[in-house]
Amino acid sequence: MSFSLKSAAVAGVILLASVGGAFAAQLNTDTKLLDGPSKWASVIDWVSYGDHVKVYSCGPSYCFVKIDGENVSGGWVQRTLVATEPAPQ
Repeated sequence: MSFSLKSAAVAGVILLASVGGAFAAQLNTDTKLLDGPSKWASVIDWVSYGDHVKVYSCGPSYCFVKIDGENVSGGWVQRTLVATEPAPQ
């Protein structure tokens, strides 16, 4: 049985998508909450340094998050700004 690299990559993406679930994180800096995963997306809110967010999915450059304690449907932030370690006090 022979698998191509493309088949293995597709299987990996399907496996990761099926695991699902959100994880808690904080942000490394003040940043924009965007309505899409693009630098041209519209700003829908601002998130402050150290704010707790729930990360639902991440792509190569952006993560979809919801801000803890706020009635916001969620938005996108740059992936490099999401920290899984607590922010220093």
